[in-house]
Amino acid sequence: MNIRDGEVRGREIRDIDLAGIPEMMQNPRLSIQEMVQKQDLRGLIQKAAELHGHLCSFVTMGVIAGCLAVRKLGEESADGMEKVTCIIECNNCFSDGIQITTGCTFGNNALIYRDLGKNAFTLIKREGKAFRVCVRPEVREILDAMQEKIYPGSQELFDKVVTKRRGTPEEGELLKKLFLRGSYDLLTIPQEELLTIHEVQVDSEKYAPIFRSYTCALCGEKVMETRGRVWDEKIVCIPCSQDSFFQLDGAGISQKRGVRSCC
Repeated sequence: MNIRDGEVRGREIRDIDLAGIPEMMQNPRLSIQEMVQKQDLRGLIQKAAELHGHLCSFVTMGVIAGCLAVRKLGEESADGMEKVTCIIECNNCFSDGIQITTGCTFGNNALIYRDLGKNAFTLIKREGKAFRVCVRPEVREILDAMQEKIYPGSQELFDKVVTKRRGTPEEGELLKKLFLRGSYDLLTIPQEELLTIHEVQVDSEKYAPIFRSYTCALCGEKVMETRGRVWDEKIVCIPCSQDSFFQLDGAGISQKRGVRSCC
């Protein structure tokens, strides 16, 4: 289909045949938006668990916090086009609850990660209105007491299965059940006992730029323009150049050295 310069822009949309595509795909987040509007936290934590792989207290906390911020901001229609952005200060379970409720993800460039190690985030409208939400310091004590009531010895179980990675498969399943029960019980606690929320002044982040790609002269794979390196007067990727790069993992951001996988 050719669109001539100067034609009505809307014609390009009308000329696209969507036959055979489910209508809901034109707004795939509609069900989540409706849950946020209705404060259907049970439905939202189920969605978050589908992303996270299981349900735990801090996934649930992220859902509660994200839902609160979205409603406070008055923006339920985040569609992955950077109309709403989120600055997240941690890379743990909490962040998955935030991604589900806000629609801001790493993949759609609306989730900005700051390596601050805090269970907190700021949700920002493109026009500049923003709210920062933070988990209260006493929440850890609330969660520990709640889990101990559900299963005496819960901390020892967590340490064995998660911290030391020495739990049996049966103990791992028991811990998941503890997480699940604790997550639903968490929904009964008033939000003001769990979170703080304040309107803040922030500058809107710039829209994510679009960079062209180059083909690495050594491995033949495509590499984004800003990640290309010049080696022997050729453009190569970071691993082939053996230059350093930054890696985000469970410990935070660290610097690594590229390892050439070819040649």
